[in-house]
Amino acid sequence: GNDILVLDAEAGVTYSVDASIYLEELNVEYEYSLVVADANRERLGLKENEYWFSASIEKTETCESTNLQDAGVNEQSYSLGYVVNMADLYFRSGGTIYNLSRISSNRFEHQASKTDSGYNWSITSEFTFRIQIEGNTGQVLADIEFQNVEKDSEDTTTCNGKETWIGNIML
Repeated sequence: GNDILVLDAEAGVTYSVDASIYLEELNVEYEYSLVVADANRERLGLKENEYWFSASIEKTETCESTNLQDAGVNEQSYSLGYVVNMADLYFRSGGTIYNLSRISSNRFEHQASKTDSGYNWSITSEFTFRIQIEGNTGQVLADIEFQNVEKDSEDTTTCNGKETWIGNIML
């Protein structure tokens, strides 16, 4: 990916960055490069009406499965950066663009459903993403509700979850 971290840094202070990959158990080596620069709209490639925001995310996912090893509750906390464009009504994460529908002057929504399948397996995902942006403060509040159903020749796993985002427009 092309992850971005924006922070107020002070001269003479040492900062550390911990990079990890989702599939670390594959035992594959990855190369990371770190670019330290002044944060600005041009460096982030922001177009007109695009704003970059950073969000702290709390995620809870509950899974039920015919294979008991895949059942349970998973909770995560992490932070990520995203791009939103309220004028052209889209939200961007990396190269993926999600069109938004206006609910009110500062609330937007995106709903999606997707199915992938192969020999003896299928995955169906549905989610609803709602985002609210406070124009006076730049505060971003969002939530995602989702369901993933994974079926193979022997097992079915259904996971329902929710993410809550709290962030601020940074650039």
